[in-house]
Amino acid sequence: ICPSNWLADKVRQSSLLRHLKTVVIPNPAPLSEFQLVNKRVARLRLGLPINKKYILFGADSVSNKRKGGSILLESLRRFGKYSSAANVQILFFGDNPFEVPFPSHAFGKVSSSEQLSLIYSAADVFAFPSLEDNSPLTVMEALLCGTPVVGFPVGNVPELLSDPSCGSIAKYADAEDFAAGLASILSETDNISTLRRSIKCRQVVKCLHDPLLSAHAHLNLYNSVLQSRTS
Repeated sequence: ICPSNWLADKVRQSSLLRHLKTVVIPNPAPLSEFQLVNKRVARLRLGLPINKKYILFGADSVSNKRKGGSILLESLRRFGKYSSAANVQILFFGDNPFEVPFPSHAFGKVSSSEQLSLIYSAADVFAFPSLEDNSPLTVMEALLCGTPVVGFPVGNVPELLSDPSCGSIAKYADAEDFAAGLASILSETDNISTLRRSIKCRQVVKCLHDPLLSAHAHLNLYNSVLQSRTS
């Protein structure tokens, strides 16, 4: 049982496991823990200026190469040439942030889902430059809070971002294309369009990662295996 098509493909290519049946069942998402919060309200509660555009990045270790911190830094440098870079600031949570060419705010390590919901909701876009992953929680959490994501085609990120409303997939490890994705999302200024995008982001995660659907899929699979063994 794999939580993403990416991992299922890896299993099918494995010399040890490719002879086994492989099933994809998405991981359940913490739907009730991460909620949409009005951006103005979220920013006021976090003490952030309300009239800025925010790019959010979070990682437990920015020095870990697979987290893509160096690519994000290069993307931000290239992003500066876009008109949508005006009035942009960077939000960080998790590991100590690195120096970026924009004003930034660091929240440190955050363990409260309520606080994380505020941070995700305050942002206009979540940057996910990881080069390796399977079913990243941060991408699901950002989308549950209505924040679109720019990421690379790793793990289940392409599945989560298959709807253009949820963000964009950049060419793998391509800092320029990543910067273009950020610029495209931040160029949107219409409040109604932004609200529709936020609602769509949450709907996609609810459809793919509903805990009840995940549980039923596991039970159905187990029952089918048991029946095949006893028949």
